[in-house]
Amino acid sequence: MNPAALYQITEEQKERYLVQPDNPESFSRVYHGSFETLQPLDGTLMRFWLNTQRDGYPEHWHTCVEMIMPLENIYTVTVMGKTYRLSPGDILLIPSGALHSIASPESGYRFIFQFEAEPVEKLLTYSHAKNVLETSFLFSQDQTPGFYERAVKFIHTLSEVYWQNAVSRDVRIYGLILDFIADYNDYRQEVDSADDELPKLSVSEEHRRAILQVINYIDDHFHEEITLEQMARMADFSKFYFTRLFKFYTGQTFYHYLNRKRVSAAQTLLSKPDISITDIAFRSGFNSSSSFARAFKSWTSYTPREYRRMFNPSFVMQGK
Repeated sequence: MNPAALYQITEEQKERYLVQPDNPESFSRVYHGSFETLQPLDGTLMRFWLNTQRDGYPEHWHTCVEMIMPLENIYTVTVMGKTYRLSPGDILLIPSGALHSIASPESGYRFIFQFEAEPVEKLLTYSHAKNVLETSFLFSQDQTPGFYERAVKFIHTLSEVYWQNAVSRDVRIYGLILDFIADYNDYRQEVDSADDELPKLSVSEEHRRAILQVINYIDDHFHEEITLEQMARMADFSKFYFTRLFKFYTGQTFYHYLNRKRVSAAQTLLSKPDISITDIAFRSGFNSSSSFARAFKSWTSYTPREYRRMFNPSFVMQGK
């Protein structure tokens, strides 16, 4: 099969998808400094565009998750300082809170889907299923060869449901999102199990419950002092075995997961000018301003002070 046939859409679909289901007379993207406010489709927590803009988008962030799939030409996206050159058919997932910018080509179509992640995150408990919404992910024939066709089908199914204008549209779309994340989680588990070390782990339902208990504890207490040794004791494993098991189930190291939770909380607090950066550091679980600054810059490519400066008076930019 011609690879392009996987992601191409018909002329009839292009014509239909260029009109939003609520058919607004005009539509603008609303910014407050670098923060973008999602303007959802009526009665939903999402927006889906077939985008043809020549103008790109300067660095900004939003609370929703964003997925981009070019259908024609190269689309360049920079997320947290990392640049992705998306070829037609590639799919990039941008997590909530991630600073990113977009450079558009002179012409071409691309899908852009934004949705609030909170309804999904409440149902995600462990493993790569949670990780997939917290870091940027590229789905492509090279990066995810055993999963790529499933990812493209997911985007096309989403678009069809979105433009069908059904009463249950948002429920169906969130169901598709959960199904997609579950499929990707299974795919990652299979890939990771092929690693030389991982099959040696004696994984079981008991192990899964122990790691889940630790993850739930981190999610509720990330602002407190938490160490690897404490969590290993909670799970009743040796430090060495816990480290390997945590990485197997989550796709991340223990401290990688913990710092991501803390930085994410700090990003929200930095939008509030009445809280000092030092106070934000401690509220987010860091034991010093310097350790906070190092971790924050590692995740976002900005110091906390630079990140806070990006919150300026509101302005409106013509959008998708």
